[in-house]
Amino acid sequence: MSERYRVLLLMTTAQVGGAVVQQGFGSLAPFVVTYFHINKAQLGLAFTAIMLGSAFTVAVGGILVDRFGERNVTIAAGVGIFTTLVVAALVPSYTWLVCWLFMMGFAYSAVTPAGGRAILTWFQRDRGFAMSIRQMGVPAGAVLGGIIMPALAARYDYQVSLIAVAFVALVLTTGAALVYHEPQPDERMPKTHVRDVVAGMSILARDPRTIFFALLCAVLAIAQQVTQGFVALTAVLLGHTTIAVAAAVFASAQIASIFGRIGWGLVSDNLFGGNRVLPIGICAGIAVVAALGLAISAPSNVPLLFASAILMGLSGSSWNGLFAAGLAEIGGIRFSGSAIGFGLTAIFLSGAIGPVAFGVLADAHGLHVAWTALACLESLGFVPMLLAQRAFAAAALKERAALG
Repeated sequence: MSERYRVLLLMTTAQVGGAVVQQGFGSLAPFVVTYFHINKAQLGLAFTAIMLGSAFTVAVGGILVDRFGERNVTIAAGVGIFTTLVVAALVPSYTWLVCWLFMMGFAYSAVTPAGGRAILTWFQRDRGFAMSIRQMGVPAGAVLGGIIMPALAARYDYQVSLIAVAFVALVLTTGAALVYHEPQPDERMPKTHVRDVVAGMSILARDPRTIFFALLCAVLAIAQQVTQGFVALTAVLLGHTTIAVAAAVFASAQIASIFGRIGWGLVSDNLFGGNRVLPIGICAGIAVVAALGLAISAPSNVPLLFASAILMGLSGSSWNGLFAAGLAEIGGIRFSGSAIGFGLTAIFLSGAIGPVAFGVLADAHGLHVAWTALACLESLGFVPMLLAQRAFAAAALKERAALG
């Protein structure tokens, strides 16, 4: 195995560890609702807490990656995830759980910028494919968590399941980072001073490519987080399935996301010539259909439930690799972590709003209406898609003119 693909394997493994609970917590939704006797809005608050924690610190995480390197930051993130999950499991209180899931979001926030910088540094070509492979670790982590957590929660309780996946997260993140090594000094950019990184981030924040690209992905981030939090519960409440079948529906969406991320990376690199915007716009269109399918789920049509979940996995949860590749390319090697960190702030904020808003709407009008509203929201993604496409085209023309 070549060194760059060894790096890809290691950083994908670290991403799996980081995402075990960050993305897999939705598999515990039926257990949490029953254990604490909470409504859908309160359930959504747990996912909002995770995303808000990440939103508040991901930009700082990107700066730290550019300053201290991806290896050190990934190790610190893994230890933080482990610690917060163990503490969250100590007290059987929903308020306590939500607070420590918020803190876990803090710890998780640096994992993606660290991995993105590693891929940009080691891969000079096929970046969309490589970034999508690494981002494949997110749904893979969700599948792993979706298998471990419901099984242990059914046998014991949610506290045991959280402690178990805390150890899994620690081993996968820190273990991979300890084996990983950064490029030799003559093969990479030198460490950047924090003041320079902050100045670079301010430039990136004003770049129209960053703004519209992040807005496009923010729309899809809402679909992703709503799916993570409510697809298993939808299977139980609308499809009248068993807990085991609901877990299978959740896992099917995550497995579809794994293949979707690989597929969209290949499509972006080869069919669209490195364009990251148009494939993500197509994902938004497919997500509209998937959300409508979930909206009309019923006990008499469980295959539609599975098909819609899989379609949402292939679209609403498969754009992330292209998002990371696009922002890393905007920032370049020197500011790739900062660029991803800035973009993820918008992603995590929108992902934080989505679940709680969906839960409130579902409590008031039912899951059918809530999924239909999500479909309408996804259709709005075509506006920032067009604006982002124009911004990338203008930047390309400016760059060609500068080169003469």
